[in-house]
Amino acid sequence: MKFFSQPLFKRLLFCLLFGLAFGFFCAWFASIGMVDPEPYWWSPLMWGIVYNRVLIGLLVFFAGGINICEKCHIKIWPSIRGFAVGALVSLDLSIWFLLVPNVERMSIMILFASSIIIGGVYGMITDIVSTRFIGDGMKVEKGWIK
Repeated sequence: MKFFSQPLFKRLLFCLLFGLAFGFFCAWFASIGMVDPEPYWWSPLMWGIVYNRVLIGLLVFFAGGINICEKCHIKIWPSIRGFAVGALVSLDLSIWFLLVPNVERMSIMILFASSIIIGGVYGMITDIVSTRFIGDGMKVEKGWIK
């Protein structure tokens, strides 16, 4: 049972659960403006949103190992690292909004930009909270190196 008490496993579990929670919240939030949200629930679109947010959590976990830029000797803050990971992963989901037919271009651009920003905020919150309570970098990895 020593494996489950390791900080690295705790950070992985924490980030994945945060991503799952944000995924279902984001899927619920996307259904608010729909006239008939019934066909949306349990559809590939809903699962695509949930998967995207879980992927943010997974990549925030991996990015947690990078906390110092070796060449410039600068500490990378969890807020910047998490926002960058979340925005980058959300870019994939946002591109699909550009392909929606018969919708006003301005509202599509708002969906595109807001999806990237919200994904960045989800990544930032996940990274800040997991770093605060569990740690990042060598603090998390030291139990596995022994």
